[in-house]
Amino acid sequence: MRRGGGVGLRSCAHWLNWRLGTSLGAAREQVRVGRALEQLPCTRAAFSSGELSYSKVRAITRIADPTFEENLVDMARYTTASQLERIVREYRRADPEEQEKANRRHLNRYLRSYSEDDGMVMIKARLSPEDGAIVLAAIEAAAVSKLLFRADGSVEQIGSTRTIPRKMRRALSARDRHCRFPGCNASRFLHAHHVVYWSLGGPTSLSNLVLMCSAHHRLVHEGGWRLSLRPDGALRVFTPTGAELPAVPRRAAATGAGLAERHEAERLTIDDETLTYSGERFDMAFAIDCLLWSAGKAECFWKDFTNVDDGDGGNEGSAA
Repeated sequence: MRRGGGVGLRSCAHWLNWRLGTSLGAAREQVRVGRALEQLPCTRAAFSSGELSYSKVRAITRIADPTFEENLVDMARYTTASQLERIVREYRRADPEEQEKANRRHLNRYLRSYSEDDGMVMIKARLSPEDGAIVLAAIEAAAVSKLLFRADGSVEQIGSTRTIPRKMRRALSARDRHCRFPGCNASRFLHAHHVVYWSLGGPTSLSNLVLMCSAHHRLVHEGGWRLSLRPDGALRVFTPTGAELPAVPRRAAATGAGLAERHEAERLTIDDETLTYSGERFDMAFAIDCLLWSAGKAECFWKDFTNVDDGDGGNEGSAA
């Protein structure tokens, strides 16, 4: 994880995307959780022993620190994953430090735009993750929304010139959508790359073009990597030593053989008593107050949660 992604891969998340088929968003979250677990020994031990699922561990790592990690892990043993997610969200609402961070982010938002002398429009913005996603989606949709297809619906291919025509670039974007390097889903700031270089006689046509992100484009031009296209349009990628990097690596068939022996060798006891949660209702206010107390923020007791609806038919009972 600390070494990054490995040869040809931009990050550990990129490696997970390529090796396991995990989306980049989910892969980045897994890397975040893994790094957080280095500082959370109680959570790490419960996860390793099978007491806590990944979903619960992911929720814990969003707010846990050594001061109240043990209490949070104990609470996780008696709640469902969805209940724990709600507890984490409500804790963030109750924690004055988290509220201050949220208010600061809100106050620091801005969007500025101006026109230069040549008519070009400059835009600079600082947006919340939600607003930013909406703006980026709108920009990307506008970039591929026009002169893209023929009347019969097929993607248009135009000519063979050294400079890629605007219509061809739009058609290329509509076809590839993201970087074509194995496992890379980068979809912004992409380069149109000639698979057979123009200097070697390669045409500027859709059949000889692929989209690549800056990092992988640089690998090809400066790192000695080589590309080729099959007749069906599939991209082949070769390392500087000539080895082919498969689009999807081979994976051994998953079996349960030897699992019990492995557990025994690692002294893991996983049986009907490993998980002790039985579906009881939980009291959201009490759960948040317990966490605030263990984190040294007891002045918040019962302040904002006396009327919280836990969404499970009432708020009676205890989470811990």
